[in-house]
Amino acid sequence: MPAGTNPIFINRPKVGFSNTITAGNISKDLSTGALNPTLFQANTLNGSYLDHIRAKPLGTNVASVARIFMHNGAVGGLAQANNNAMIAEITLIATTTTENTAQPETILPLKLALPPGYNVHVLLGTAVAAGWTFGAFGGDY
Repeated sequence: MPAGTNPIFINRPKVGFSNTITAGNISKDLSTGALNPTLFQANTLNGSYLDHIRAKPLGTNVASVARIFMHNGAVGGLAQANNNAMIAEITLIATTTTENTAQPETILPLKLALPPGYNVHVLLGTAVAAGWTFGAFGGDY
């Protein structure tokens, strides 16, 4: 059961995160390439809410783009382009490792209600050296 109905509220917080991503994938529909990690999975009973995604560089990287996709969980998986939709892109600036200045963090507000069984994936447009890590913050209904 959802925690509330009018308006609906999340029942419990949910956080998803990626491992370090360094490889590039030029897919614009998520159907190609093996590098399409799942960042956030919606609850299979009532769905979930995805508030925002944080991108954090892990050292020296060239500029790239992060592409955020939604997958509907349908039979056929990610390989069928009509199961996927690009929902956002964010520019990832070039970064340089230093021990006296914090690496910049990029926050992408999404405010999405995800239907049951949907997943959110993230890809880098170009390969980078040190990598990026992504966190997704929201909750289950």
